[in-house]
Amino acid sequence: MSDNLRTRLQMLSSEQRQLLAQRLRAIEKQHDVQSSTTTDTQQLIAFVSGPEIDDEVKRDLRNWLETQVPGYMLPQSIEVLESIPRTETGKIDRMSLLLATQSEQQSDDNNFAAPGNDAEKILASIWEDVLGMDSVSVHDNFFEVGGDSLLSIRILARARQQGLNISAEHFFAQPTIAGQVAGAEQSSQIKIESGLIKGRAPLLPIQHWFFEKITIDPHQWNWSLLLSMNSDLELNCIERAIQKLLHHHDALRLSFEFKDNAWIQSFNQPGIEIPLTVVDLQHQSESSLLTTINQHADSANKEFALDRAPLLRFVLFRTSQGSSDRLLCVIHHLIADGESLRILLEDFARLIQQITHQQTLSLAQKTSSLKTWALGLQSHVESDVVKTEIAWWQNQTDKNFQLPIDFLDNEATNRVHTIDTVSLQLDPEETHQLLRDVLQTYNSQINAVLLTSLSFALNNWTGCERVFVDMEGHGREALFDDIDLSRTIGWFTTVFPLALAFDHSMEAGDSVRAMQKQLELLPANGIGHGLLQYLSADSSLRSEFANANSTQICFNYLGKVEKQYGTFSIEQMRCGEAHSLDGNRIYLLDINAQIYEDCLHIDWAYNDTLHRRETIENLCNNQLKWLKKLITESQSSNSRSPTPDDFPLANLDQEQLDGLSQLLDQIDD
Repeated sequence: MSDNLRTRLQMLSSEQRQLLAQRLRAIEKQHDVQSSTTTDTQQLIAFVSGPEIDDEVKRDLRNWLETQVPGYMLPQSIEVLESIPRTETGKIDRMSLLLATQSEQQSDDNNFAAPGNDAEKILASIWEDVLGMDSVSVHDNFFEVGGDSLLSIRILARARQQGLNISAEHFFAQPTIAGQVAGAEQSSQIKIESGLIKGRAPLLPIQHWFFEKITIDPHQWNWSLLLSMNSDLELNCIERAIQKLLHHHDALRLSFEFKDNAWIQSFNQPGIEIPLTVVDLQHQSESSLLTTINQHADSANKEFALDRAPLLRFVLFRTSQGSSDRLLCVIHHLIADGESLRILLEDFARLIQQITHQQTLSLAQKTSSLKTWALGLQSHVESDVVKTEIAWWQNQTDKNFQLPIDFLDNEATNRVHTIDTVSLQLDPEETHQLLRDVLQTYNSQINAVLLTSLSFALNNWTGCERVFVDMEGHGREALFDDIDLSRTIGWFTTVFPLALAFDHSMEAGDSVRAMQKQLELLPANGIGHGLLQYLSADSSLRSEFANANSTQICFNYLGKVEKQYGTFSIEQMRCGEAHSLDGNRIYLLDINAQIYEDCLHIDWAYNDTLHRRETIENLCNNQLKWLKKLITESQSSNSRSPTPDDFPLANLDQEQLDGLSQLLDQIDD
């Protein structure tokens, strides 16, 4: 825990420790605990003394506290002492408690609570794998150890495979292993169609968005990955795996047809022909190999016709001995988002392993279909819940907002061939500090940090108090108790506008807290905007939403992108021209962030006929400078003053809190 957080705990001690002490004293009779208190060393710790206080009693104490105090006041561990040390005047001897804690920590990490029962061990193993951690405590907060909403989807899916049915709502309400296991359901009522999905399905909002926005060469708007294989595979092995994927994942068989002035999508039967071709490059030199592969990838990216399924291609490149074979995967964006791509590669690697070990081909149980989700959204958009969001969304746009342009006399169009990119990167240590120390110190999530840094850079550039961006979300929201999309392939992304404000008078950490508060007000993580714009029965409302949004910037956080999948590894995140060079761009600035190989990467794609590279480099440098400042601030013991949000039970405004802060050093706890 940072020095900054220790300082915050000290400043919170007066009223909050009193409340926690009252709660603990209320438990004394129940558990025959003689005395109790809290202190702050590396984390908040509770000390108790009394007979027969074992792990079960401590667990009961913690569970009871969770019903009585806010989450930030829960001790990270409960330590048992023979007696609570006191001074000569009878007050609790906090220095003795501090020394006792330090002594104990030298021999063992008392703040670490290992998984106890089988369910906690299963979930801890899943957390460790998904988060890339060596070990987790059952009381670690998921979002304070680098977790995000995308990673939560993966954890929920794997937990369900292991028999732990944890709802997304409960996951976010109880972001610890102990809390999640306690609320895990014994049975699931999820709608799962085990057979092939057939026939038509309504378009999702993001698919409506695509056909409205991408008007030139919509057939070439793909994901295009190049995989390096660590072992030689027979062609038949790859064909069998692809065939199984097409049967299991219904969206891979989608096609699209423009009929009666509207686009419709349909699920097709699996075809006999496997979408796999082989290119012999065994006589190609290693130095020119990737160039040749990219040329073939350019051709593969142009092969799709939206009305012919599957919108999926594999190309196997056989290379010379001593060089890894390559496998190109091209899939149209209409049928897969980033999370779908991960599911596809994970399942493909699993099938290849089963085939090579001569095992029966099997994949994890299907989750709810894209068709079920689409039908559910059509009903949900007319609910009172969504309609109450209208006023909120109306305040997130401003048609008068315009980005500065460098080449004012240029009448250039905004096409894909005009794209250039400037990138920034944090090293692994800085990324670790951002995902752990910063998020924990400011009780925030990564989107709040990245959006604050973005608003800082844009505010400096434009001089506007508020800047307007479109934000992408994963879209797999927990709207329905009986629908689970955690392992469903499809394009579920949401796109919604946000007004971002930045106050230069704030410390960096306080700006993050303000942004986090704004994001917490975001209705249902933004999914309602697309529903109202594309699915509402009110045509005037659809028109209003369509005309109101003239955002020129798009931000997307893709989360942690895995590189290794079984015997495959991603060699290139993009291979060939995944988008048509003549295709139209929607935004002037596309900003994509992701964690790849333990580093945070942020790419700014811009139109080089409208903006100078120097302009975008300055924006990147400002964002990077602010992120590093935030990391440094989170390590500083005097980095910030307390805010009213730190005292939700006290009902204080900032002026009252500032006055109290001057007296805290005189208070004897």
